[in-house]
Amino acid sequence: LLNTFGLTRETCCNGKEAVELLTGIGDRLVRCRLVLMDKEMPVMDGYDATIALRKSSVFRGYIVGVTGNALDSQVAEFLTYGVDEVITKPVKRNRIEEMLM
Repeated sequence: LLNTFGLTRETCCNGKEAVELLTGIGDRLVRCRLVLMDKEMPVMDGYDATIALRKSSVFRGYIVGVTGNALDSQVAEFLTYGVDEVITKPVKRNRIEEMLM
């Protein structure tokens, strides 16, 4: 879906990998303006990864929490961990367009 907008993307297998990539821990640093952060990930979940990114002095991007749960309480909880907004799965093309504008 993201490729249809002409965006460059990176994919991580878990939250720890995302934090390392976006903060330069390890051998590589990727700078980006938008992160789609899944709540449910192995090793480090989206909550903890978001906290780590917000504590970083390197990362300054916009984080969109992605969850399969549309309950208001779940959305509110994700927001308290530091995401800028929350979207639910399945992610729709028009929601990506709205975020990019």
